[in-house]
Amino acid sequence: MPISLYVLLSVLTPFVAEAFARTHPDHPKRLRFGAYILLAATGMMSGWFTLTLIPFPLAATALNIGGYAFLVIANNAKLRVLRMGLAAQDTENLRHMLLYPDFYFVHVGIARSVCVALLAFGVLAALIMIDQPLLLIAMPDLALATWAAGLVVWLTAYALIMAVGGLIFRERRKTNYRLVGDADADMARYGLFGSFVLHRLMLRDTAPVKAAVAAAPKPMAPPKAEKPHILLVQGESFFDLARADTLALNKPAPWQAYEALKAKHSAAAGLLDVPAWGAYTMQTEMAVLTGIDRGAYGTASLNPYQAAASKMDIWSLARAAKAAGYATLCLHPAKPGFFRRDAAMRNLGFDRFLSARDFAGAERFGPYIADTALADMAEALMADSDTPLFLHLITMESHGPWDAGRLKGYADEAALLAAEPTGDLAFALFRQHMQNLLALTDRLLSASGARTRVLGLYGDHMPAHGALFDRLGFDDRRVDWLLARSDRAAMSMPATARAEDFGLEVMRAAGFDVPNSRP
Repeated sequence: MPISLYVLLSVLTPFVAEAFARTHPDHPKRLRFGAYILLAATGMMSGWFTLTLIPFPLAATALNIGGYAFLVIANNAKLRVLRMGLAAQDTENLRHMLLYPDFYFVHVGIARSVCVALLAFGVLAALIMIDQPLLLIAMPDLALATWAAGLVVWLTAYALIMAVGGLIFRERRKTNYRLVGDADADMARYGLFGSFVLHRLMLRDTAPVKAAVAAAPKPMAPPKAEKPHILLVQGESFFDLARADTLALNKPAPWQAYEALKAKHSAAAGLLDVPAWGAYTMQTEMAVLTGIDRGAYGTASLNPYQAAASKMDIWSLARAAKAAGYATLCLHPAKPGFFRRDAAMRNLGFDRFLSARDFAGAERFGPYIADTALADMAEALMADSDTPLFLHLITMESHGPWDAGRLKGYADEAALLAAEPTGDLAFALFRQHMQNLLALTDRLLSASGARTRVLGLYGDHMPAHGALFDRLGFDDRRVDWLLARSDRAAMSMPATARAEDFGLEVMRAAGFDVPNSRP
C-alpha cells in the first residue's frame, strides 16, 4: 500500500466513524468547524501511531479502522443501556473490565467478544503475512532499534501536544470554545472523538478538583449526649419499586414490603436527586460522603474517585465521625480496586475498608455476596465494639446484569416472573434482590443492643432497566431514601433531597450539630 493512500485513509477514517456515532436525544449533533479540524488531527495521530506500532500498512489500516469501529459501537451501546455517550473518563473502565468483565461484556456477550477478538487477531496476522513492512531492513537488531526509535518519537510528540493543548484548553476557558464539560452536550458540538480529545485535555487542569475539595462542608459538632451507631447503607440500584408498579398496573400499587418496613420503624422516606443513572456509582457515593456539589469538579465530575478521592485526603462524614470518637469502617463485598475504593476510602478517612477479601467464603445470593452476609459482618462489628461505629455499607448482591438463570439454585425464577407486575423477568429478579435489601435494613434496625442505631438507606442510581422503563414511560432518575432509628424515634427531612445533603441529614439525625446553610 502506498504511504500516501495510507495517510488518506487514516485521515478519512474518523470522519466516517463519526457519521455512525450517536449522540443523546437531548443533544442533537451540530458539529462546529473545530470538530472537523480535530477529526483530521485525530486521524493523523492515530494513523501515525498504528503504523509505528505495526509497520505494515495493511495491518495498520485494519487496526486503525477497527479501533474507531470499537469506540463507535461502545458509544452507541452505552447510550442504549446507560443513556449516556462515551466520555474521556471511560478509559478508566479498561481496568474495571479486568476486575468485572461481566459488567461490560454482557451487552455484547462474552462468547461473541472472544470470537471477535480472535477474528481480529487472525485478520491482523494474515495481513502482516501478505504485506511488506514500511522499511525493509535486513538486520533484525537494527529493525528493532528503528521501531523503538519511531515509538519514542511518537510518544514525545504526543506528550508535547497534550502539554500544549492542556495549557490552551483549561477549565476556566472552556466557555470560550462553547464547552460545558458534560460529555453528551460537548459531543453534540465536537463529535465523539473531538469531545473525547478536548475533555482529556481539560482533565489535566486539576484546579477545579482542588477547589472543590477545599470547599467541602467541614463544621460539624459531635453529639452532646448518646453517640449512636451510624449506618449509612448504599443500596445498589435501590428505589421504591411501587413507582414502576403503578405505571405497569395503571393504578396505585404500593410495594408492600417497603410500606411495611417504613411503618414498622417509623421511618421517614422520600426521593433523592442523584447525579447518575444506571451506573457511575462513585458520583452519588462521593456526594453523600462529602457533601461536595456534584458539578464542583468541572469536567472531572463524572468520576470524582479517579480525579480526587484516590489521590488526596478529603473531608468526609467519616472524618467528622472519627473526630467525635467513632471508629469508621466501609464494607463493600467487591474487589477492592473497583472504582479505586481501596485508595479512595482511605483518603476519605475510613479506618478500615472491608472488601471481597474479607468476605471470602461468605454466603452468596446469585453471582455476588448476599446482603445477608453484609448484615452478618455489620452485626459482628457492632457486637465486638465498645466504641460507637460509623459504618458505610455498600451492597453488592443486586448488581446487574439480571439475566435468566441468575438465581438458579437460590430462588424459583418462574414463580418470581408469575408474580411480577411488570411481566419482565429481569425486573422480577431485581425485585427479589430489593426484598433482600429491605430484609437487611429491617434486621439492622431491629437488633437489640445497648447503643441506638441510626440508619440511612439510599440508592446510588436507578437500575439500568432502560427498555422496560421506556415501555412504562418511566423516566424519573431520582432514587429513594429512608431514614430511621432503632429506638423508633420520629425522623424527618425534606421529602425530596439532594445526594449532597443526605449524608449530612443522617449525621443530624445521629445528634451531630450540622449547619443548615451550605458553603
